[in-house]
Amino acid sequence: MRKVTETIAESFYKGFNKTVSNTHTDGVNVWLHGNKIAWRNQDNSLSVTLAGWGTPTTRERINGILDTFGIHYRVGQHKHEQIIKNSDNAKSFGFEFLPYGDNTVITFFSDDVHLNGYKFSE
Repeated sequence: MRKVTETIAESFYKGFNKTVSNTHTDGVNVWLHGNKIAWRNQDNSLSVTLAGWGTPTTRERINGILDTFGIHYRVGQHKHEQIIKNSDNAKSFGFEFLPYGDNTVITFFSDDVHLNGYKFSE
C-alpha cells in the first residue's frame, strides 16, 4: 500500500480530516482528484466507486480503504473490465469475479455486498 493511501485510509477510518497530495478525506468521504470515491453511510455501511476513473491509482486507493476497514474484497481489472472479488476466496459470488462499471457504487454491509442497490451474496 502506498504511503499516501495508508495515511488517507487511516484518517478516514478514524474520522479525521486529512489531505495528502491528490487525495483528501473529511473523515466521512474520500476524494481523489476531486472525485468522491468512498463514503460512510448513515447505516454504518461503506460505499466505494471508481467515479468514472478505472485507473490503477483509484483502484489502489479503494483497496487500501477496504483493507483498513477489514473488508476482504478487492477491486481490480481483468481483460479490460473492472471487477470486484473476495480477497480470501477467488470464487466470490459463485464465480471467479464480478464485473462492474466505472460508475457502479459498491456498498459493504457487515454481512453482504450491494452493487447499485442490488444485493449479492456469497
